Amino acid sequence: FSQANSDFTEIADFQSCTKMSFRSSASGGGKWRGDITFVEYDCKQNTPTWERYSGENFLQHAIALGLYSEHIEKAKIWKYPLKGELSVLIGAWHEFTLVESTKWYWTFEKYMDGLYVQRAKKKACVKNMYVGDKRSDCDIRGEGRESNEITFQESIGDVISWIDKNKEQNKKYHLTQSNCHHFASRVYEAITRTAGMRLVDVHNE
Repeated sequence: FSQANSDFTEIADFQSCTKMSFRSSASGGGKWRGDITFVEYDCKQNTPTWERYSGENFLQHAIALGLYSEHIEKAKIWKYPLKGELSVLIGAWHEFTLVESTKWYWTFEKYMDGLYVQRAKKKACVKNMYVGDKRSDCDIRGEGRESNEITFQESIGDVISWIDKNKEQNKKYHLTQSNCHHFASRVYEAITRTAGMRLVDVHNE
């Protein structure tokens, strides 16, 4: 019953989030910009807001938001099928890492034009939405990797620092060598300390 109730709550949350959907110039494919788009969902205002940052500026923004005290509790990689032209251009699936912290839900994602970081108070907003737009028919499923008990006391701010130190924003999108799967995997492995990765380390490709 608890699982069914949780699913029902998430569906209800998603329905409220879809009311915020809009076609934003922040989303979509295109030339690699080398920046990070930060998206925040505020259900009270019925619209997501977004801003683009360089790696260094995003670090300063993370400090201002208090993200170094926002401890990571859970992480999971999700994926969903792409359709139409995108499926031909960048592969059949999009993958992203969803992180639950002490106060927010987050996604860390890579698209053809840059990196995207989303946060919301409701999991359904970041899981089922991308820059305010509904993901592909919400046919979203787990990729297979999931950790529900992360106890390293590392923070969302540490993830932002790792992205900057690892120069992830400078790694241009490549169909087979540097795509959404590679980025989602690196973020997840650094957070969960698997595959020899740690948030405190710098791994250059």
